[in-house]
This record gives sequence, structure tokens and C-alpha cells, in this order.
Amino acid sequence: MLIDHFVDAIYPKASVKDKEIMNVIFESAIKGNLCVNIEDGSLPEEIVADAPKAMIPTTPFCRFNQYYYLQKNWIFETRFLNSVKRLLSKKISKLVPPQLKNLNPHQEDAIKLAFENPLIVITGGPGTGKTYTAIHLVKAYLEKQPDAKVVLAAPTGKAVSKLESAFGTNQNVRTATLHALLGLSQNSTFLEENVYIDADLILVDECSMIDAAVFSCLLGSIPDRARLILMGDKDQLSPVESGSLFADLKESQKVPCISLTHCLRSDQPQILLLAKAVNEADVTTVLSQIVSCDLWKEIRENFPGPFYFKKTPEELLASLEKFRILSCIRKGPFGVDTLNEAIFHYFVTKMEPGTSLAVPILITKNDYNLGLFNGDTGVLIKEFSEEDVSYAFFPSGKKIAVSLLPPFEYAYVLSVHKSQGSEYDTVLVLVPTGSEVFGREVLYTAITRAKNKILIDGDKEVIRTALACSSKRLSGLVMRLCAHA
Repeated sequence: MLIDHFVDAIYPKASVKDKEIMNVIFESAIKGNLCVNIEDGSLPEEIVADAPKAMIPTTPFCRFNQYYYLQKNWIFETRFLNSVKRLLSKKISKLVPPQLKNLNPHQEDAIKLAFENPLIVITGGPGTGKTYTAIHLVKAYLEKQPDAKVVLAAPTGKAVSKLESAFGTNQNVRTATLHALLGLSQNSTFLEENVYIDADLILVDECSMIDAAVFSCLLGSIPDRARLILMGDKDQLSPVESGSLFADLKESQKVPCISLTHCLRSDQPQILLLAKAVNEADVTTVLSQIVSCDLWKEIRENFPGPFYFKKTPEELLASLEKFRILSCIRKGPFGVDTLNEAIFHYFVTKMEPGTSLAVPILITKNDYNLGLFNGDTGVLIKEFSEEDVSYAFFPSGKKIAVSLLPPFEYAYVLSVHKSQGSEYDTVLVLVPTGSEVFGREVLYTAITRAKNKILIDGDKEVIRTALACSSKRLSGLVMRLCAHA
């Protein structure tokens, strides 16, 4: 009904056929697609523009061949497309890397590619050494360009912390979330004039998580002097918002790309083989790994209950990183919201005078004053007292009273979407009814969050259905890049 109101407001004179087409465009956009292929029928010229040249077209819909876009999605894709073309065409000096050691041929090729091109894509699955390659790439670059400015960025605070721990301290290297790097806030329209990033080398990790709005802003902010390395796993889930532009870039074959395929983790063959089976839709292999878990037994054994003695924040944070439950859906008896509330209240009822409780939490809204961002994880300490004292610790070392925190949720259970960029020793994946709409990517992403052990508990028919489809979003980027080649 809400879509119908939008349609009536946009074009009151619309015919029944016009309304059907507009509804299809809106429904496709709600699912995260940037455009939709409509071969049967067209919209009146008053409300649709054919491949408009203006940066901000005046019509509510845009069209490229038979692909229809909402105006905002056309703007984001076009801005991204134009930035890719600009970056690929700019002249940049080719550098010869120093002697490279302890790298496999694909990793060496990735560094050579970065030294020769203004824009490259590095993709690879779990254990293929993406971060290791990035470390050597940055070190090699600074060896050749010791005064250069390097920026390392990622969509979430968790992924940025991973980069910080991998690279250590270097005065030439700055790390930031994309929102902080680009100066984005909850009021950003993503249409503001570009502010170029002051850097000579920009490396962005977890690019599969970046939606079209942020991605278009990022590429529009790359200065002509900088090299840009986009790194991630193309097989992971598409962003929560619209688009899957990282996978589109790889598919286009118009951007220099290297795929890291050699697995360096020999200690977890179960996880790697299972991830491969999911990508190949190997139903037999995947279903053979399904277990029937005693959920509350796993919860009691793996999450810390109330404790008497004092633990350091570092100890608490480390203990909570060892095990995590991932659910493919948010609502329902096995959804994220229901389980988190149930687990929290279970442990609270076990508290006694003199005890404390460590609760994993996930920040859900940016707070620029506190330096906390959507996706940051921490531990909430709840003490048994009349005052109900509660405060939270974060990996950055921050200690903040709960009353001052931005909105957060308990994180005993994470959605698979929110788990991206994180790794845990053991992961229990719940695949209840409704999970199938996210396709095989939701299973692949969940499985690859585990470092040592994976447990999957779910409906076999749901898993079978999920393996049979992909949740990759539709865009016109590949087609339009090829058209402009």
C-alpha cells in the first residue's frame, strides 16, 4: 500500500500499466537492486529520463536501455561509474617494487599490480592471505616512497581494528572507518561536493560490505595522485543497503584484478571445504555438516556467566571473541532479537550479590563525539548492586557509562550481515525458516567467520533452497562500463 501511495504521488495520471512498472521498480529497489530489467512496456517521458547526462536528473526514474532506476540509484551508480573511469584513465607513475619475500606468486602479482596501476581489486576467500598481502604491499610502497601518506579504511570499526592490529604504529599510516574518513554523518545526503582524501595510497578492506551510496562517495573522494586498492571477498553477502558494486567491478573485467586462491590455513580444512561446497551449491556436502545442537547447553558452556573475581577488560573482550552464535534472520524464535533478549535475561537471573556479568554488545548508531560507530563491538559490565552499575569497555580502551552510550544491542547472537569483518574461534550458525531469501551468500559468509570450528543447525530444506539461489543485487555497472570501454 505504501508503494501505491508513492506511485500516485509521483504521477497521478499514471495508467494501470504505468503503475505496474513503477511498482516493479520500487519493489526491486527495496530488495537492494540498483535497477530492474523491464522489457515489456515503458514509462511516460514526464517521469523517466533516458541515460540522463545531468548529475542529478529531474525525473523520478532513469533508464539505460531496458534497465530502470530510481533517481537516487542512478545517481549513485553513475557517480561510481564516472569515478572508476576517471581513476583508470589518470596518469600515475609506475613503480618497481623492492625485492619481495615470503609471498606466493599471486600475492607478488597483487603488489606488482598495485605498483603499476591507479586502481586495482584484490579478492580472495578465507585464509588466502589478503591482510598479509596488504601488509607487505604497504611496507613495500613506503620503502619506495618513504614520505608518502597511506590511509587504511574499512566499513566498520571492527574491521578497522583488525587493520590496526595487523599494521601496528607508523606515522605515515592512518586508519579510519569509511564514515569517519569521508566525513559522513546520519544527515549526509551523499550528494555533497567531493572532499578529496589527503593520501598517496588508499587501501580499503571488506569492500563487499560497502553499499552504493558510500562506495560512490568513496571513489569520488580519491585524489588523482593516489593509488586505490579495493580488497575483499566477492562471494560474501551483499551490503545491507543497495548494490553489490565490489563484485560488479570484479565481474566487469575492466579493472585490474587479482584473485588470491591459495589457502594458507592448513589447520581448518573443514571450514574451507565447506565454504567451497557452498559456493559450488554442493548440497550433499553441505547437508552432511548439519548438526542438531542443544542450544542452551552451547550457551551455558561458551558464554561467561556471572563471576565474583575481577577480570580485566582485555580478558573479557578476548573471552567473548572465542564463540559467537550467528543467525540468518532477526525476527522469530531463532532470530537475533529474540535470542539475545532470552540469553541476557537468563544470565541476569543467575546473578547474586557481589557478582558481575559480562555482556557482548554491538553499537547500532554512530556517535562521533564518543568515537563509536555502527558495528563497533564491546563488552558491557553489569554489577549486582542497588544502583545497578553498568559500564562498557571497547577494544580501543574506552570505558563509558552505559547511560552515555549511543544505541546498542546485545551481541550474544549476531545477524550474519552484522558479523562481516569479524572472526571467532568457534561459530554456531542457525538457519531457520526465512533464511533462504538471502541465498548461498548468507551461508558462505557465516561459515567463513569461523577460525577453527563451525557448527550449523538448521532446516535442511531451507538450506537446500538457499544453496540453489544467489542474493547478488542487479546493477547496470558491468553493462555501462563495457559500453564506455
